Amino acid sequence: MARDDVERATARARATARATRAREDDVLALDDDGGWAPVKRRDASTTTREGAAATTFEGAPRAPVVLVLVGPSGAGKSTFSARLPRARWTTANQDTVSNGKRGTRQQCVRVAKRALEEGKHVVIDRCGLSRQQRADFVALAREARPPCELRAVWFNQPVSVYQERVRRRTNHPGGVQGESSVRVVQLQMRGKDNAPPTKEEGFRIVRRCRFQDDVDAACAAFCALPAAETAVEFPKKPKPERNPDAAREPLVVEDAVAGAAT
Repeated sequence: MARDDVERATARARATARATRAREDDVLALDDDGGWAPVKRRDASTTTREGAAATTFEGAPRAPVVLVLVGPSGAGKSTFSARLPRARWTTANQDTVSNGKRGTRQQCVRVAKRALEEGKHVVIDRCGLSRQQRADFVALAREARPPCELRAVWFNQPVSVYQERVRRRTNHPGGVQGESSVRVVQLQMRGKDNAPPTKEEGFRIVRRCRFQDDVDAACAAFCALPAAETAVEFPKKPKPERNPDAAREPLVVEDAVAGAAT
């Protein structure tokens, strides 16, 4: 083999090793000291992304998992959600939550809460690009008794990938499709409050997906997640006390206005 060929082959091998190490670090979990650490493979000889994914879950979680998807339109969140087994997973998709039509964040919260009470895992299919957009679902996982484990899949591919998907797709339930919606993706990605999911929010595991096989591996891992051992309950919030004088207050105001006019 010529010297140039050897050098090129060596350079390719080094680049592949660097990329592999970087992509292994995309599977993150809290370590014993409260910091982030890569999820370790059970078998060191395993070299596939699926091998790394398979070690993410060691057994059935006690309470259901709340999985928050983080990514703009075109990231593949709904495709990811659709691949999860319906027997163990419920999807809260804002584009279809209102009888197949676009709904509200609170409707997604109610769908998620009902599923958790039934003992099912829940995937939140919204953009979730900022902490504020994720806050209601983080709070839901924390309020559950026992608390749900909070996990996230962060879609972190180039924005051009997402724009091209939006440009080509049709029949999107939220209407984000075609050339006119390419700018929507750009605006979503430029949100001033955008921030990746973090341990400070309460996420136990975050999977960052920079390549499509990362997405496939993450989806395979969550498809393999066993059913929860138990359903959860939510504490009932006390109803606000009613002020018996509140109904008479407007009459007093009207009387005062009428007196001032005379």
